[in-house]
Amino acid sequence: MSTAVSFHKVSYSGLLNGFSSEIKSGSCTLITTEREEESCVLTSLMTGMKLPESGSITVSGRITAESTPDELSQLRSRIGVVLPGGGLVSNLKVWENIFLPYLYHHGEPAEAEEESVDACLKALGYTSKKMALPAHLTLYEKRVVAFARAALMKPDIMIYCNIFDKMTPAQQTGLSRAAAEYHSENAGRTSIFLASTADVPLGGGFDALIPLHGQ
Repeated sequence: MSTAVSFHKVSYSGLLNGFSSEIKSGSCTLITTEREEESCVLTSLMTGMKLPESGSITVSGRITAESTPDELSQLRSRIGVVLPGGGLVSNLKVWENIFLPYLYHHGEPAEAEEESVDACLKALGYTSKKMALPAHLTLYEKRVVAFARAALMKPDIMIYCNIFDKMTPAQQTGLSRAAAEYHSENAGRTSIFLASTADVPLGGGFDALIPLHGQ
């Protein structure tokens, strides 16, 4: 089995100190952190938005610190990210937010893509308007929209950053079921969950558990 993401003696801003680990391609892996801030930093490091102060991070065979801006952009197009607050563009409506990356990389979506997104939103209980602005959404709805946006791109790697915090059990169940089903659709897809607890409600469990601080 190949490696999707590897950390080699990575240090960053006092949050990571010589961290080394590997995440296998096609696996469903949970990385436990101490708090949301650490999860967000780790997400930024894996996507090349931040670079390690020392050590190296390799994603899909590419060392982030040695990649050009164009190479990092191409790498990010193959990574889906669901942030704690959704990470939506505040002045774009929900439907525009969902299709923004798709438009940039692939052009106008076909009817099948629009129907797929619509079905995803309905399955996750999204009840707000498609033309609503992110400020009018609940935290759960923001995460649902972020999941739909990321899934539409059919990435090689999906990163879920503390997405089960501050949600009801029913919301956790719905989103975890969608994430597990999405992971199972492609044998080569890698799903990485970042959480500040090992008690993450994911059906089917995880292939690997990586404690960031060796707890």
